[in-house]
Amino acid sequence: MIGSGIIVPNMMMGDWDKHRENLYGFECAIETNEKMKKFMLNGDHQQLFNFHSKGNAFDLAIRAF
Repeated sequence: MIGSGIIVPNMMMGDWDKHRENLYGFECAIETNEKMKKFMLNGDHQQLFNFHSKGNAFDLAIRAF
């Protein structure tokens, strides 16, 4: 994750007409991003490895294709 530049990569859900609006984002991506930042800042890295068990917001935001 370090240096990747993006935490929630589900680009398929994006609304490309709104992507330049200030604070644009799906709620699932915003929620996932905030929780992951807390895990990193708290040094709780195991939570990052267990992202598959974090619920629907994480599932939608970090969808592997």
